[in-house]
Amino acid sequence: GIALAVENIRQQQRIQRREHFATVGELAAGLAHEVRTPAGVIKGAAQFLSREARPKDREFLDIIVEEADRLNGVVTEFLEYARPTGRRPQTISLGEPVEKAIAHLLRERAERMGSVRRHVLVQEPAPRVNADPAEIERVVYNLLTNAVEAMPGTGDLTVRVTSEGGEARIAVEDTGPGIPEADRPQLFRPFFTTRERGVGMGLAICRRIVEENGGSVSVETTPGRGSRFTVKLPEA
Repeated sequence: GIALAVENIRQQQRIQRREHFATVGELAAGLAHEVRTPAGVIKGAAQFLSREARPKDREFLDIIVEEADRLNGVVTEFLEYARPTGRRPQTISLGEPVEKAIAHLLRERAERMGSVRRHVLVQEPAPRVNADPAEIERVVYNLLTNAVEAMPGTGDLTVRVTSEGGEARIAVEDTGPGIPEADRPQLFRPFFTTRERGVGMGLAICRRIVEENGGSVSVETTPGRGSRFTVKLPEA
């Protein structure tokens, strides 16, 4: 029937995406090696010179070290986006990767999280999906990080885990300023970011992981009131 035809099309699209990322992943691995090696040499030389440099010169050498680290970070994120994941799917309760992602965020952003009010609402029993738990945790962590960074001062971070019509859903909401309309079509594209020091791979990685697990990710935003990112995955 129609449903079977649609599923076949989706399956073919997933296969094509995997083939595409396999090719891009090979290129990314080679690029990573070619960039990381000279970046490491530059950083090492700058650190060596900085030991006996004058304070004014040391300031510029510190900038070189910082930018070499930033370049390495860009390459690392691109490699994570492009290379095959080695997925290990299993049937999991969505509550587990959500809890781990929140704990990870609290460890990494302890000071910042002190001014954020957290609301975690998990349906009981939590919906179950067939996916790699580490990948789902990464998706949730990226969405949580975006939400926290969208709120410059205090704010409310809300995570909802629900199911509806055979779909498991994870919604991450913030009370930030919302996303400008002009930025919305670019949100899930690689290297798009509105942050001064951001790399812009977080949401692109989210979309890739979710789509490879047969799901989708979308955003709703209201200027001045916040945004909600929703991940939908087939229930196991």
